Amino acid sequence: MRNYNAILNIDKKKNLVTCQAGCTLDKLNQRLKSEKFGLRVLGSISHQTVAGAICTPTHGTGIQYGILATEVVHIQFVNGNCDVIECSEIENQNIFKACLCSFGSLGIITEITMRVEPLKTLVSLQFPLKLRQVEENLTRIIYGAEHSRIWWFPHTDKCSIWQANKLEFNASDIEKSGLNSQISCGKKKFSNFILESVLYLSTIVPSVTPYVNKVSHKVLFGKVVQSQDVSFKEFNIDCLFKQYVNEWAIPIEHALEALSLLQLLITEHNINANWPVEVRFVRNDDIWLSPCYGESDRCFIGIIMYRPYSREPKYLLYFKKFDEMMSSLGGRPHWAKAHGWKYKECKESYPMWEEFCKLRSKMDPKNVFMNEYTRSIFNP
Repeated sequence: MRNYNAILNIDKKKNLVTCQAGCTLDKLNQRLKSEKFGLRVLGSISHQTVAGAICTPTHGTGIQYGILATEVVHIQFVNGNCDVIECSEIENQNIFKACLCSFGSLGIITEITMRVEPLKTLVSLQFPLKLRQVEENLTRIIYGAEHSRIWWFPHTDKCSIWQANKLEFNASDIEKSGLNSQISCGKKKFSNFILESVLYLSTIVPSVTPYVNKVSHKVLFGKVVQSQDVSFKEFNIDCLFKQYVNEWAIPIEHALEALSLLQLLITEHNINANWPVEVRFVRNDDIWLSPCYGESDRCFIGIIMYRPYSREPKYLLYFKKFDEMMSSLGGRPHWAKAHGWKYKECKESYPMWEEFCKLRSKMDPKNVFMNEYTRSIFNP
């Protein structure tokens, strides 16, 4: 599918783009930019294929915006019977709502049509806050900008807030502002090397982790930073190095409780949490297997552990306890991240789970697209 990656059409009147499933978000972003268009929301990285990002389901942040799949208006796929299926908001609606988040279990997606918007400049502000201040002002943080993100540094009371709003695109304004200037490649690599060296040390001597987190916050997030650029460049971030990630979506009303419980979990179990916890906010939807399905908007909380070369950090207990905590708050796991749920837990959490399983069997009666993972969640 890597070679099945053409961008087939950009409809400037209807603000739609159609591409083949193997097209990457990076390629789509660049082509849309050349036509002065862009996607309305994006996650932190763009090297996934469009089909993979939609089906997993990738999300960004912004309480006005859903997961990336909510921007899709039409899908074409080939099912296990070799039938070409067309589905959209109008045609085959049930299949469409199932296919939008299906992990490829209904068939091979071939073409996707998505909403786009005229190219925007995203103006962002990143600033430090104490955890107590975040808790006192959470509503203002969530609703005070189009896009909001929180990072909390475990073992400390330090947080960083990122908020961003869109403006009409103006390339000359970006150039004049100088706010999109990047540090030199050599300096960036050296800084990353120093940071990774310190994080590696924390996996050998866990007692230094609180100090590492304090220094990391001061160096990387301790100042107020304003930036502006083409929207997709501001949405995407540099993940710096390999990581272990576990992420869940909970009803937004449990966000503060989750942060409090997470602090207790890390303290009680003496967890060596050596990288920030990321908190993002996403609008609810009606996609059958979306973590945001239902009436409540969702708060995505992701815990991250540095993944050192040649050594396996002790992260399994952290992830297991985090799973239990988030599940108790009505959470659902991010399908692209590690989790322990099986058929029973999925059925209890997703009202349309059994309907999806019936549709999956109809679309793929010979189980062409089943594997060990999907058998564990779709088979009782």
